[in-house]
Amino acid sequence: MYYRLQLKDASGKTAVSKVVVLKSEKHTQTKLQQVYPNPFKDSFNISVDVQQAGELSIQLVNMQGQVVHQQIEWITSGSHELELKPKHLNKGIYILKLNGAGLNQATKVVKASN
Repeated sequence: MYYRLQLKDASGKTAVSKVVVLKSEKHTQTKLQQVYPNPFKDSFNISVDVQQAGELSIQLVNMQGQVVHQQIEWITSGSHELELKPKHLNKGIYILKLNGAGLNQATKVVKASN
């Protein structure tokens, strides 16, 4: 990426700066990448990219707003695959919430019948 500035003084005279080149390293965002399989039977995987290490709270919330599964994972910065095995859940729709380690996201997951 390139840029330069155009400067204008009080009298209206303008000047243009030299062209500046911006170099950036590969930018990775902290985000939930994928949840699969969805719908799931016994377990599902969560793919996340995080920029900062820390505690990650993982919650499954039913449609009545009750937390029906919760676990805490300590993760380092980078890409991670986490497996959840909430076998005790009934068939239905749940909200997967991820909070911590730079993440604050939610997505829908579906538990299929066994």
